[in-house]
Amino acid sequence: MDYNIDKLTQELEDAGILDADAVSSDGKVWDKDLKEIHERADVRSVLLVHDPTPSPAELQKSAETDAAKLDALWELAVNGDATKLDALKTAISHIKAE
Repeated sequence: MDYNIDKLTQELEDAGILDADAVSSDGKVWDKDLKEIHERADVRSVLLVHDPTPSPAELQKSAETDAAKLDALWELAVNGDATKLDALKTAISHIKAE
């Protein structure tokens, strides 16, 4: 299972696990002394119910980033840089596929 780092960090904080300092997308959690704490019962309970689905804010930020990339590529394409046109087509097809 892949973990959503931003959401997991917030879920750990919401659960009162304030010594969690770093998390990874594979579910490892470290404290401020870089000691692994993901096997601890309180941390484990958060990991077990974690939903990695991106939050609406994360989805919005991703969409805004994609739109900015498309705008930049479009600007290059319409200003005569034909080498970027293939990149633009690829980016559009990836967005349409989502």
